[in-house]
Amino acid sequence: IRNKQNLGFARAANVGFREALGKFILLLTPDTKVLPGTIKKTLKFIDDKGDIGAVSCPILSEKGKLQISCFKNFPNLLSHLFEYNIPFYKLTKYVLGLGYHPIAYSISDHKKELNPKHMIGAYFMVRKKMLSMLSGFDRDYYMYREETDFYKRAQDLAWKIKYIPVGGLLHYGGGTWKKFAFTQASDKYMRSTYLFFKKHYGFVYFLFSFTLGFISSLISLIFLVPIITTRAIQNKESQSFQQFDCWLRIFTWHATHGVVFVFKR
Repeated sequence: IRNKQNLGFARAANVGFREALGKFILLLTPDTKVLPGTIKKTLKFIDDKGDIGAVSCPILSEKGKLQISCFKNFPNLLSHLFEYNIPFYKLTKYVLGLGYHPIAYSISDHKKELNPKHMIGAYFMVRKKMLSMLSGFDRDYYMYREETDFYKRAQDLAWKIKYIPVGGLLHYGGGTWKKFAFTQASDKYMRSTYLFFKKHYGFVYFLFSFTLGFISSLISLIFLVPIITTRAIQNKESQSFQQFDCWLRIFTWHATHGVVFVFKR
């Protein structure tokens, strides 16, 4: 299928969904490779269980390392603070351990069957019946969070989603710091995150989360200034320089385009 213009990920996927035939549909992102046997095993699992609306498999780095892909809660204020406030992120990692994440399952959890609230959409096997009930992805999401919103709406209708530790999907570039930071600093990612908050939690929650993100990005910049200054004086390489650039973009978006988004009806 060739669209005449760039519709964004969610709308483009919906075009494919409408044309697809069959009881189940598998959506893969382009930066992935499915390991042998994965499709057959996940298809058998979802076909055997009529109340399961979607299923996913282990997501691996290009080196074969298991990645976090399942979440026990939907995005919230705590996870938002964890993403955008560097001092808070470092403090929680120091106090609670390097493996801590406020809403994600641990790596060890990913070695067993899970009932997550949502999963990353790199491997998206879904029942066509559920997909039709939800009319596919929400068209308001240009890119990012469309699968999170989809899973939220599915569970609101009592559908179940499953993660099973069989097979796997190689995700090229996934799990690296640069990939993660680039996503966080993307205007599309921030817009989609706030759209999710606004749609599912209400305007007050959304406004509070936006304020939290704005203040957190400013605090993070202040936190990074003495670090990059010291590294510059010592003439040492440091990812702090890249971090500062990312958080400067995050702060700038909140102060400009983000403010427009807040007041846009």
